[in-house]
This record gives sequence, structure tokens and C-alpha cells, in this order.
Amino acid sequence: MKLKKLHIESFRHLENLKFDFTYPDDFHIKEKRGKPLDKICIIGQSATGKTGLLELIRSRFEYITEYTFFEEIKKKDFSNHNDYIQFQIEDDNKDIYHIELEDKILNLIYNENNKEKGLEILKTISFDSLISIESNIVNDKNTDFFEKDSFDVISRFQNIELNHGFSYTIHENIWFEVLEDVIDYRKKQLNLSSKLTSGGQIFDTAITDIINEFNDENPNPLITYSEKFNSILKKINLEIDSTNTNKIISFKHLLTKENIDISKASTGTKQLLFTYLPLLKLDTENSIILIDEPERSLYPDIQMELMNFYKDLAPRAQFIVATHSPFVAAAFEPSERFILYFDEKGKVNVRGGISPIGEDPNDIIYEDFNVNYYNKDYQEKFKRYLELLDKSKSEINNELKKKYILEASKLGNLYNFNLDEEDRKI
Repeated sequence: MKLKKLHIESFRHLENLKFDFTYPDDFHIKEKRGKPLDKICIIGQSATGKTGLLELIRSRFEYITEYTFFEEIKKKDFSNHNDYIQFQIEDDNKDIYHIELEDKILNLIYNENNKEKGLEILKTISFDSLISIESNIVNDKNTDFFEKDSFDVISRFQNIELNHGFSYTIHENIWFEVLEDVIDYRKKQLNLSSKLTSGGQIFDTAITDIINEFNDENPNPLITYSEKFNSILKKINLEIDSTNTNKIISFKHLLTKENIDISKASTGTKQLLFTYLPLLKLDTENSIILIDEPERSLYPDIQMELMNFYKDLAPRAQFIVATHSPFVAAAFEPSERFILYFDEKGKVNVRGGISPIGEDPNDIIYEDFNVNYYNKDYQEKFKRYLELLDKSKSEINNELKKKYILEASKLGNLYNFNLDEEDRKI
């Protein structure tokens, strides 16, 4: 399932905005032309409504899923919703179905060759067809879960009723679902440990045989977790510690081999973990994944690889990301970027991206973010640099000429200025 079109008549301060979330007819990959975007990047200065746009998409999706539980789903009334949104579903036979919410009416556009199949397809839409990862995902409740000892988590796990469903946003109880296999593995480890310590005198060789048999019958799920996650953790000299039994998940320093609990991990590391686990464990096949500010507390080298990392975890999902980061935005095609901006009347408008995918983040800032990335100090130094060059050309006093050239040279070396006439414009 993918978002294809959105027309906002009126939502908060957003009015009469149209989004076409499909690849253009001249897109360089011919097979994708006219199809829904694989990923969508929402850019815009503060207060333009990036987060609100994600909330709107989520709320409209909630209404659609709410009514797919009914037999008569073709026309349902939605009060106070005057916008238009269209999702596309493609079944295993590549047949296309569209779901529209327009003028307060939910409408299923059938594939004319198979109307009955259309209804069945629509009924497969569930809560976990959309995953929303909010910017405040690193909060006390989520962190508290991972800071508890394994025994405490296992004890709480006994009283949690798992429904193997998902209600849009990440919350505390979702970790019991996501980490069910790890919790079960830890429980078996504790039972084995208790059995060994209460079994009286056991020879070392017997203990070794028992442990080896346990490991053969119970593969450690954290080894699978670490296969993908360690590829990005290594940038901060960390890896998942698959041998530490005190916590459900902890880290190990690559160089010192020191164990690092979640409580000691940085905010950026927690952000990565709390985003990684749902994408790895939840069913993201044909899902829509909303992520608000994925760059939070992450160094640019990781920001640059985030989207590739996420797409590797959920290759069939459609990602919709709101970001302030040019490093994140650079991972999107220009047709996948949507820039919200205030027009001359103070109204929020939208335009497409310009810079090609993989472009220098500075060019992304200038072309797509429409921001001059040179601050006031830099501009003043550059202005002084140009003044010195002009003075050196017109000065007839050799001593003063040398002085101007020397000062200009120092500024040029310090700030990497050059003499290209085009660079006189900043």
C-alpha cells in the first residue's frame, strides 16, 4: 500500500495544497514512471506544517482502517474532512486498486476485472499497514523498558497479552511484541542457569555439553539482530552485545569491549535502536512508514546513510520522512522532495526539489532549502577580502599594495576564498 495523491482543502493553517506522490513521466527509471513514490521527503522551515502533514496522513489512514472491518465499506461518512487522499494497493498479480477519501466519502476504486478481489484486498488493510515513528521516540517510557534487568522484563512479559497488532505509533508495550523472541530466549537462559546451579555437583564437561546442546537448540536472536544493525553502529564504535544476559539488549564498545547499557548510550544511539527494532521485526511488507526528524542527535555521517539503512530493513515499504537535514534530503530524488514554504502572502505553499540525488548537502541547502549557508561573519570577511583585492589593483603605492595583497592572502587561505569572479556573489 502506498500514498499516491493528497489534496488539502483546509487543515490547520494548510490550505489548498496539492501533492502528487508519483514519479514524473520523464523519470530516469522508466519502470517507475507514473507509479507511487518509493520514498517521500517533506522539507520546510519551522511552522510550515511538516509534522502536521504526517499527522494528517496518519489520521486519514486511521479512518480508512477503522471502516475496513465492516461489510459495507464502499461509502462511509466522515464529518469535518474536506480533503482528498488516495492510496494505491497492488496485489500479488500486480493488479492495481485505489482507495479514496474525498468529500467525506470513502470510496474503493475497483480493478474492473476483479471486483470481488478488490473487496478482499481492502479488508487486508490493518493497523500495522502504517507505522509512525515520532520525533520524541527517545522518551522516558521507551528508555525505561531497555534499562530494566532481563528478569524484570520477563516478569512483566508474563502479564502482557500480545495481540500481534500495531496501533500506528511506537509505545511502551510494543517492545514486548517486537522483542518477543529475545525475551523468550532470555527466559530459557535463566531457566537453564537456575537448573545448573540447583542441580548439585556437575562436572565441567557435563556443563559444557548441556550449554552446547542448549545453544544448538536455541539460536540467539540477537545474532540476527546484530547482522544489520552493527553495520551502522560501527560508525560510533559500538556493536550489539549478544552475550550479555543482564539486559534484553545492550551494546559493546568495539575497541575496549566494555559493555554499555542503554542508560549510558547517547540519545542518537537510542534513536537508532528505537527506530531499527520496529522496522526489523514488524511486518513492513507494503506498509507506509512515517518518520519525523530521523536525524535527531545523529552525526552527519550517519544521517547520510539513514535512508539506505531504513530501505534495507523495509525494502517494500513507502517511507514518508519530515526532515530539517540536508544530509537526509540528499538521499532522495528531486521528484521525491516536497518543500513547504511561506509565499509572499504568508500562506504555506509547496514546490518540488531541484538538486539531484546524492548532491553536495551545501547545494541542497541553497537550491532546495533556499537558505544561504554563509553566515554574517563569513560574508563580512568575504566582503573585506574583495575590498582588499580591489584596493591592491588600484593602489599605486607599492608598500600599501603589498599590505593589501598580504591581508587578502591571509583571509583567502583562512577561509578558502578564490579569485573566481562568479564567487563574488554570496
